[in-house]
Amino acid sequence: MTKPFQKILVPIDFSAHTKRVLEVTAELCRRYEAPITLLHVREPELFSVAESYQLHDASSLPAMREHLMNMLEVARHDLHAHGSMQVHLALTEGRPAPAIARFAEQGGFDLIIMGTHGRRGLSHAILGSVTEEVMQRARCALMTVRLEERKAQPAQVVAAS
Repeated sequence: MTKPFQKILVPIDFSAHTKRVLEVTAELCRRYEAPITLLHVREPELFSVAESYQLHDASSLPAMREHLMNMLEVARHDLHAHGSMQVHLALTEGRPAPAIARFAEQGGFDLIIMGTHGRRGLSHAILGSVTEEVMQRARCALMTVRLEERKAQPAQVVAAS
């Protein structure tokens, strides 16, 4: 019997919620003994500025890539601390959702694990959702890990009189 998931892709953005995504990923990796690829998509600046005000010039890109690879190494270390075995690292550039979907398809991944804030309404319309766009583009399974933005308020009990 073949395992349902044999190659798992985990795009991470190094936000505070990455830790929760890695915890869930580690559990699945142990359960299915599947190799994991941690992917970070560096989004290039989407606007141009005067040359004297460049955010990053060509000479700073190698140092930036090295910094991002170091951050991916830290995430790999976190997965190993949870018992995950085989963890590969990848760094690419572009708009996150299309880059993730393309990377998953080209790499033959059968599962993508991503965090989601579960935003709705105006905040979703303004901020958008990379996870939602990946869901629309990806040709493989997508597992979302719900990320808590705020603690739930305790329920109030109202006594009937």
